[in-house]
Amino acid sequence: MSNNVPSRKQTVLLNPLTDFTPVNSLNSSIRSSEVRKTWQLPKCIGNFAAHPIKSNSTGEIVEVEIGEAEWLLDVLELLFDFYFVQPAITKAKREALNQKLLDAGKPPMK
Repeated sequence: MSNNVPSRKQTVLLNPLTDFTPVNSLNSSIRSSEVRKTWQLPKCIGNFAAHPIKSNSTGEIVEVEIGEAEWLLDVLELLFDFYFVQPAITKAKREALNQKLLDAGKPPMK
C-alpha cells in the first residue's frame, strides 16, 4: 500500500469551520443504513440526562446507564469514521489511483 494513503489509526486533522455538518442536516445526507439507524441515539439518551423522565411502572427517574454511555461513544466513533475518516481514506486512494492512471496515459477517475 502507498505511504500517502492514511490508515484507520492515523490522526485526521479537522477544520471546524469547513469540516462540520450541522446535526439537523445529517438526516438528509446519510447514505449508510447503519449510520442512519444510530445517529439520533445521542439525542435520545441525552434527553434522559437533561430532562428528568419518570418510569411509568415505578415512578422513579430513569437514569442513563453505563452501557448506554458506552453506546454513545460507539455511535460517535461511527459518525466520525463515516464523515471524516472514510472520506479521507477514499480521497487518498482515489488520488493514488488517478496518479497511476495518469502515469499509464489513461484518464483519471471522475
